[in-house]
Amino acid sequence: MIIFALKIKGYIIQSMEMSNFIKVLKRIPHKLAAPVLKETTFFLFFLVFTTPTLLVYLFRELRDGEGLSLIVRVFKDFSLAVLFSYIFTSIIYLTRSRFVKILFYIILLILFAINLYLRLVFGLTLSPLIIVLIGETTEGEASEFISTFMTTPKAFMAFFISFVVALLFMFEKRINKLLQKLLSPKIVRHSITFLLIIMLLTSFTQIHIYPALFKTPNTYEMEKWKEEHDPLHKDYVTGLIYALYGPNVVAKENTLAIETTYKASKLKHVRNDSTNTPLTIIYVLGESFIKNHSNIYGYELCTNPHMASEIASGNMFAFTDVISPGNVTNFVAKNSFCTNSITEKEYRWFDYPYFPMIFKSAGFDVFMYDNQFNYDMNSNSTFTLISFLFNKKIQELSYTDVCSNRFDYDGDLIDDFFKNHQLGKKDDLVLFHLMGQHIKASERFPHTPEFMHFTTDSINNDASYMTKEKKQNIADYDNATYYNDFVIWKIIEKIRDKNALLVYFPDHGEEVYDYRDNEGRCSSDDKVNLLKYHFDLPFFIWCSNTYQSLYPEIMDQIRTSIDRPFETDNIAHMMFDLANISTPLYKPERDLLSPKYVIKPRIVYEVYDTELLNYDEMRATPKKNKAK
Repeated sequence: MIIFALKIKGYIIQSMEMSNFIKVLKRIPHKLAAPVLKETTFFLFFLVFTTPTLLVYLFRELRDGEGLSLIVRVFKDFSLAVLFSYIFTSIIYLTRSRFVKILFYIILLILFAINLYLRLVFGLTLSPLIIVLIGETTEGEASEFISTFMTTPKAFMAFFISFVVALLFMFEKRINKLLQKLLSPKIVRHSITFLLIIMLLTSFTQIHIYPALFKTPNTYEMEKWKEEHDPLHKDYVTGLIYALYGPNVVAKENTLAIETTYKASKLKHVRNDSTNTPLTIIYVLGESFIKNHSNIYGYELCTNPHMASEIASGNMFAFTDVISPGNVTNFVAKNSFCTNSITEKEYRWFDYPYFPMIFKSAGFDVFMYDNQFNYDMNSNSTFTLISFLFNKKIQELSYTDVCSNRFDYDGDLIDDFFKNHQLGKKDDLVLFHLMGQHIKASERFPHTPEFMHFTTDSINNDASYMTKEKKQNIADYDNATYYNDFVIWKIIEKIRDKNALLVYFPDHGEEVYDYRDNEGRCSSDDKVNLLKYHFDLPFFIWCSNTYQSLYPEIMDQIRTSIDRPFETDNIAHMMFDLANISTPLYKPERDLLSPKYVIKPRIVYEVYDTELLNYDEMRATPKKNKAK
């Protein structure tokens, strides 16, 4: 009997414990929702004023008919905004501190106001490049910025809207009382609790993106993260985290690049030239030029009439087997401007000196004119490249003069340079970075009869996916190529009577419906065609008559090397040769023109699939894709 009573007591205790456990479980949703139900106004304000970009993005995509997949994606992104709003609201709820609440409202207002101003005035959101520009702005530049951009109508609109939002925050108590009345019915409170739990659970499946960002070891991995997670179209807190972290990754690489370049500047770099004739070198980095859209390389339309004429005259030389080390501008520019070699597994470009510095150390005046300086400032590629090319220490070490203005058309950039500089009085190296045929090609040439040379009727492409609109896109691309030919000719005309040479190549290729229904660059399982259209490059060297007469040996080297396989990450060594610069950094086995040049299997980086590919092996045997 006693044993039975003890068992009954045990059951009762267990039942009570189970009952208490169930009660605790029931209280969890209530406890979880308590901060939102108590501080509803702050929660809603934080959620609404950190998601305008996300909501506008959702509206535009829905308008364009993206459908269910977009709704799912935006729901996941919105859940992160809910999580951040919940975290800040919970801190206010737990601290019961008026000071903390005011502080969070100030942070929210600043975050909203900055993004609103950037959006209205520049069409941007807060990004790593903005943080870098703020950090590098001097007092004089800040004053000029304020006088130029802080007094525009759009700026005043941003200030007015921010002021209205600040007034709204001041009525937070009254709004909260009204909301509490609306939330008093149990069904409403339960519904909010349910939705909140769903959103928080969803957000927990997304928070891994932040540790993934903090683990990115370099700019290429960070760019991959950015492309995958698109932080600039999420909430402003995510955008702020990315904007603040991005410069850290870039700064590490830039610091190493500057140190490497500075150390190399202490070495002896000398131009050995017995002619005593000033030399002008024009280095043109083009953009998105498909080799197969040049009549010089067999295209049926005459897109390069000026270059063809220069080749016929014996002044220009078109190389037949040149490729890019990568298929994005950022990667190519860094690896071609520095002295490393991807094929030799020298992937850390920042461990190798910046070659324009060597020219300046050897006595050249060096000019950098970049028509992509402020193009798409929300782009990670723009941010990471510009923060290096125009780093103040790099400028000091490497350039005589820079131009950071961007012009609608490349021809205007060329006109601006020659209006401000006269060449031929001493040794000069001019670096032009063009917009070239950058997508959208219709915006890359003046819409005048002279340059609207090709129409849809010119395009002989009868692929099953072809439409009139796509033919127009191809015609626009060919017109941009035609205009690019004119731009190069304009440069040549300015230096034709000097001891001068010009080196031209684009950063990478492109696609305009050439072998599949695709415009631009994206990954493909058809690696052979991808390599052909993304990596095969037109590559030209133009030499004036004076240069040819002064340097017959170099001219013989150019003529005998036209068909050699080459990768443009090794361009620096060829540039040293063309300029007769003696430097310990020169490696003749990497110099396309040198008799000591060594042909090796070329390794390239396919950025969109983050793969290293053995270009020569793949083109010969398509089944073997990856680099060894």
